[in-house]
Amino acid sequence: MCLRPLRSIIPSLALLFVAALAGSVLKVPTVAAVGNGSAQTLRITVMDAAGNLLPGAMVTATDAEGLDVKATEQSDGVYVIEGVWAKITLEVDHPWFVPGSFELTLPDQPVVQVEVILGKAKPVAVIIEADKRLAPGRVGADIRFQGQRPRAAGDPPAAAAGVGNDDCADAQPIAVPSFTLGTTLNATIDDTFPTCGTGITSPGVWYSVIGTGNTITATTCTPFFGYDTKISVYCGSCEEPTCVTGNDDACPDGASPFLSTVTWCSQVGAEYLILVHGFGGQSGEFELDVFDDGVNCQADVACVPEGACCLTTDCFITTAEGCAAQGGDYQGDDTDCGGLVYPGFSDCGNPFEDISGTGTEAPNASNSDDAGDIVPIGFTFNFYGDDHTNIGVTSNGYLTFGADLTDLSNDAIPSTNDPNDLIAPLWDDFNPSDAGTVHYETKGSAPNRRFIAQWTNVPQFANNDSNTFQAILFEGSTCIEFRYGNFTPEGFAGDYTIGIENQDGSDGQSIPGAAVFPGDCKVICQELVKSPCVPSCPADFDNSGAVDVKDLLFLLGAWGPCPKQGDCPADFDNSGAVDVKDLLFLLGAWGPCP
Repeated sequence: MCLRPLRSIIPSLALLFVAALAGSVLKVPTVAAVGNGSAQTLRITVMDAAGNLLPGAMVTATDAEGLDVKATEQSDGVYVIEGVWAKITLEVDHPWFVPGSFELTLPDQPVVQVEVILGKAKPVAVIIEADKRLAPGRVGADIRFQGQRPRAAGDPPAAAAGVGNDDCADAQPIAVPSFTLGTTLNATIDDTFPTCGTGITSPGVWYSVIGTGNTITATTCTPFFGYDTKISVYCGSCEEPTCVTGNDDACPDGASPFLSTVTWCSQVGAEYLILVHGFGGQSGEFELDVFDDGVNCQADVACVPEGACCLTTDCFITTAEGCAAQGGDYQGDDTDCGGLVYPGFSDCGNPFEDISGTGTEAPNASNSDDAGDIVPIGFTFNFYGDDHTNIGVTSNGYLTFGADLTDLSNDAIPSTNDPNDLIAPLWDDFNPSDAGTVHYETKGSAPNRRFIAQWTNVPQFANNDSNTFQAILFEGSTCIEFRYGNFTPEGFAGDYTIGIENQDGSDGQSIPGAAVFPGDCKVICQELVKSPCVPSCPADFDNSGAVDVKDLLFLLGAWGPCPKQGDCPADFDNSGAVDVKDLLFLLGAWGPCP
């Protein structure tokens, strides 16, 4: 059964339909007999789970030939109807409820009671005879549920569902959390929209939610409906939508295998457009549940601009609305919090330094297809704020500090897909098992050593070309160079991936494959950038107008992990600790403040 969080906020409601021999009751016209059905007078009581009678319902019985007979309300919540049936469809519509419809096979006897209970669990239908409950399915086993959730105030009539929100421009706003009944019956196919997680092949309807800054889950995984649904989530405009995520067939614990669930990291104030559509041309009814998981996150897809937000001296990245909600000072779109950053690649003039005859051959990367080796760098190298002494060298033209050494399908940078923590001089599907080698070597003397990884004459998979290139990591400066020998020029945009990417794939710098050529050299260096949330002379802790010995003593007194975020003025790079990098920053600012 699908997990249904926060369901307790919706009242547990039930409809009880009890049919019994009514004695002297108001008669209604008798419908034609079906099979060997006997005459029956039904007394139908409509009530909620607490036993409160519900007046104002419309109750209709339809026989197998399509003849309808409407019940008459005898008193508040009590309805009577007479007919000769073997099998009927009983329909009940009440202003507080989505209409319920049930196909019932009735026993051929004068006294019959039918009880249908709807609520949070799977619908239950039983036949009651002589005040004794029989097991479900003993009689009246052919039961079809159509809807049971209460209508919210202001909801349109159920018959209009799937029409008013057929177009993206008319997306129905829903809250987070919310539980919404819907239908794609009479809707159209939105096949002009880009594929988002799953193809659009069936009619769909649209909803919109506002991001909270946490992960949001939207699901159709409810045991009440069997319609094979898909979900796609977009942001931006209906004219230029941006795919966020999508899914076909995924429910927790394998429940309801043809229904769908999506989870995404939302931005505060961003509008997300949710398309519920079907599989293989199907249409039907569904329940869409949307809720906030309570997990704060940094969105992978930027649906609204983000920038630095200052809360005292603390700096974090969020939207303008999210910053205002926390009482912060928004620094503008696309601003950042400083710290150690890679601003971008530039040209360099260093020649290719061939190590194919002196370096160590990487055994897996050099002799296999889609493989790699973890090798020593020879010194400590800082990459996006993390120190490393080992690195993964792969057959497919990239280095990584992560675990994925086998990826043959190069992604754009940045991407949250593995591999992350990435240095890619020429990432593609290469096959050194056919030809070529992969070597590594550490050269020079401390503190100016350099680590070189080199791919020599490696062919692309299923090709007989030859590609030679290398990546160099420099001690101390944390600079990275890409140098190129002869290689096959990029055949199409995105054929190669060239660049670097941080630990979770949320940030990176890249170069188009068409921008490099044989004999080329590109370099990128990590820089310490001041946070916009600290004073103009941040190292002047005593506000004396100069960075001097007193400020140095203050920094040394704060050495080590910060007590809490936002209360660590000596942590200039926002690393969470006062360390050597902060000391170097202070020494670089020594003297009168500007």
